[in-house]
Amino acid sequence: MADRLVPGRGALIKMTPKDKFFYPACLISKSKEKWTVKMWRGIKHENTGKILKGIPPSRMVDGLWQDAKRRRKTVLGKFARCHEVYEKESAENYLEDWKQHPFDTEIARALKPHYQVLEQLAQAQQSAEIPISDAPVLSLFQSNSQQKPEGQVSDSKAKVPAAAYFCGGLTLDDQARILNWIYTKFPDFNPVHLEVAAAHARTLLVAYRYQDEFLENQSQTDQETPLDQHYVLQKAWQRLVEFTGKTVDGKSKPRAADVDYEAVNILEEIMFDRTHEAGIAGNCQWGLDVAPLEDDWFPYNGPESQHNNLRDGTESDTTIFVMEQNQNLRLVQTITPMFKLKQQLTLAMRKGLPDLVQD
Repeated sequence: MADRLVPGRGALIKMTPKDKFFYPACLISKSKEKWTVKMWRGIKHENTGKILKGIPPSRMVDGLWQDAKRRRKTVLGKFARCHEVYEKESAENYLEDWKQHPFDTEIARALKPHYQVLEQLAQAQQSAEIPISDAPVLSLFQSNSQQKPEGQVSDSKAKVPAAAYFCGGLTLDDQARILNWIYTKFPDFNPVHLEVAAAHARTLLVAYRYQDEFLENQSQTDQETPLDQHYVLQKAWQRLVEFTGKTVDGKSKPRAADVDYEAVNILEEIMFDRTHEAGIAGNCQWGLDVAPLEDDWFPYNGPESQHNNLRDGTESDTTIFVMEQNQNLRLVQTITPMFKLKQQLTLAMRKGLPDLVQD
């Protein structure tokens, strides 16, 4: 196995000699037969995401592909799997959690003076005609209002997904705090309509932050704009649109590699492989001879369950025996189907039965 433990790969680590559970980590470097590792950010432990040094090979294993015997003796600590971390860290999920990001003084100062316009957008009343100069986001819908007076558009035909898309120049935290202000101030309004108000609120925050910069860079032609306020709003909306998908300062985002994620993701593919090639080792073997996984965790329902080459487990794969006081083996349960493994293991342990051993 030593030749499979190399820098950049994922491995399962027992953090101290007294620990029972193994957790995923990314291998960083090896010196004098001991490893420096970075623990996976999805583990439920005080060492989450931390770098640990001096880990000996005796407290490390790889994914143990096709090795049912060793898997049965290796108890996993509970951790968030890669697909769960990806979902949690996605922008959409972050913004849905707006209650955890209360608006601050800056947000309040930027939006409060424009409460009336934001309220009109949130209400989406057909009679509420708002000049595009007061809410540039409405320029997205101008083509839907050909019979409206020039420079005005009814927000009743707003295409919300387009408005909600633009967020250039703002961080995810900025966007979440804006949503907190909007949803707090207009709690009884239609959430679909609130998205248009939120898009305008993002424009207002950009205008508030960069007003001096916009006015300083105002060209001779731009100075013909009647009101500086409208000019600043136009420039703020322009930045919101043009910087979307880029860094906060408008630069192209480098294609950064999440080394830890990739390492653990590959490790998981090996650990939870249930194809015919994986053999018996792919049928819920982790910790089977020792104890339930941490917190009675059942990790066998990830993306691998959708593979089109799954091996059907047999009853003998997950048969559990216990050693009684008279040293006789007694069959506790033959577990099938596979998803019942967690419940049966938990039941056996709660009855006070000794260590589980393989037949």
